[in-house]
Amino acid sequence: MRDIPCRGRLVLLIALSYREPMGDLDRLVPSGIIEQWVYHLRRQRSRASDAIWLIDQGFTLHDGMDGVPQNDATARWRAEQETVVEEVTALLALYDGINLGKIDIDAIDDLA
Repeated sequence: MRDIPCRGRLVLLIALSYREPMGDLDRLVPSGIIEQWVYHLRRQRSRASDAIWLIDQGFTLHDGMDGVPQNDATARWRAEQETVVEEVTALLALYDGINLGKIDIDAIDDLA
């Protein structure tokens, strides 16, 4: 498969507005690399969803020391995983919108 250069931009600023701006990256990024990023984002979301499911089934997570559980960290862990699912879903929606032509990449600058 031949990589087709496409225009890549740092879109975390738009999808995750609470983060500090790192600036625009206007450079060609091979499509294969972008597909790898998307693949890993989907896997990350899947793992986070699985962790939430396990917690819903009664599994717990604990902070500890030397193999001895000390504090129940289940609520904190669940909140972190819900945030991962939320943020990755927003990024993937942006990616899909750009690929399907529903989002104009140049209009994203106006959202920042």
